[in-house]
Order: sequence, then structure tokens, then C-alpha cells
Amino acid sequence: MLVLALALAGCEKGCLATWFRDHGVGGSGPGGSGGEAPRFDLGGTDCSDGLARCVGGRVEISRAAHLPHPCTTREGKACTCPWEPGPTCATGCASEGTEIVASVELATLQLCRPDAPVVRPYLPGDPPVSGVCDAAGFTCIDGVLRACEAATKSIAAAGVCLHGCEPRVGLPSDHGDPTTLDGAAAILCARLHAERR
Repeated sequence: MLVLALALAGCEKGCLATWFRDHGVGGSGPGGSGGEAPRFDLGGTDCSDGLARCVGGRVEISRAAHLPHPCTTREGKACTCPWEPGPTCATGCASEGTEIVASVELATLQLCRPDAPVVRPYLPGDPPVSGVCDAAGFTCIDGVLRACEAATKSIAAAGVCLHGCEPRVGLPSDHGDPTTLDGAAAILCARLHAERR
């Protein structure tokens, strides 16, 4: 029994190595020499799925993909992460190129410039804001837009959302932030229900 088990193990190892070689995994492909480079690449850039942005008045949705490194243009395809065109904003982009995490429907609403104001100035009677920033950018907590100039700086109240924060939208810190208060408010503040058509 022991001899049979050892024989099968040896065959499995040899057969598995042959299968890898024949499918281009490891040192050589079918008919190739042992010195060939492997055909798969674990390096490169992974493109995220589920992001949205507005560019030139149109919402775009990211698609998952992998770009090898180094990346060379093949068949007219650029070495950039793929974005699928979405709906057009009748009012233009709220913040050009800012990437958010949201569903397609919500992204279309929040990335387009609002028809009516969604933020007002911060007043002394509004919820207090305090703390230290982790990174530069805007957040919305308890209906208050909070601005951070840079990490370790004090958090500043930038305004109050008229209809509260939109909790289903996120601004990833590594994908750029709105450069203006209006852009941040349009993305992070909830819209009127009448505008959700």
C-alpha cells in the first residue's frame, strides 16, 4: 500500500508540473524552452469597481480590471483603468473628476450640480465641531460639513447641509477630493426628494 501511495504521489507531482508547463505557468509554455518567463503577472495595477466620477458633464462608472506592469498599449487600448460612460448631467458636474463610492443612480444624483442650494453657512448655534484631521478633504457628520486643510490641523466647520448628510456616498481619501465647498456639499449633502426623479 505504501509503495502504491508513493508511486501515485510521484506521478501527481510529475503530471502537475507537465500540466503547468503546457498551460504557460512556470518556466516554459508548450513547445517553449525552460528559460521562458512565466505568462502570468501578479504585479501591476488593480482597477477598482464601484467608483463613479463626473467628467465633462457626464457621469462615468469604473470597471474592475488589471493593468500589467510595465503596461504597453495593445490593440488601441490605453494603459488606463476602464470607465464606462453613464448618464449626462443637465446642470453639469458638481465637482469635475472627483471619485466617489456610490450606486449608479445615487452617483448620478450626487455628482451632478444641484438645482437648488443644499448647504447653508455654519452658525454659532449649530452642533459643535472639534478634533484633529487625519487627512485633507471634506466629511459630513451630523449634518455638518467638516473641512480639513491637512493632517494634524484642526477640523473646521464649513457649512450645514439643509437636508442632512447623504450617508450612502463615500469619498475615498486616495481618489481625490472636491476642491470647493460647493462641490463637497453637492456630493456629501442629501438632496430634496423632488430632485430624486
